[in-house]
Amino acid sequence: MRQFVKLLAVALVASVFSTAALAKTAVENEISTAIEHAEFSVKANNTATIHLHLHHVVNCLVGENGKQFYAAAGDPCKGMGKGAINDASSAALRARLEKILSVAEKGLKEKEFTRAHKTASLVKRMLRRSLTQKKMQ
Repeated sequence: MRQFVKLLAVALVASVFSTAALAKTAVENEISTAIEHAEFSVKANNTATIHLHLHHVVNCLVGENGKQFYAAAGDPCKGMGKGAINDASSAALRARLEKILSVAEKGLKEKEFTRAHKTASLVKRMLRRSLTQKKMQ
């Protein structure tokens, strides 16, 4: 019986650490996917494609229950978590991601290709920095 209780305790501790690892993985996966779509938007040759991939960035940041979620664009982060902002492990990371969200939303309002492209490039750089900072935590 004691052996069973010890094994149960070990399993419980392992599951707690496993759950914490999954949360960390979720936000990193969501940010990595957002980076990928920011890169797609930078490589786009028209404003509509830039906007499509910026919508993907926004969707990865806010998650499917987020106010800014745009279902028509699709959800490349579906099943990864609740959105990088919601899954952020610290207030500092959440604040950085919210700033990136505001920049991405600005890019979605840009009608002129060069301005939209410049904003998409900024979103990509900001996302990369936030992922690097997340890994350093």
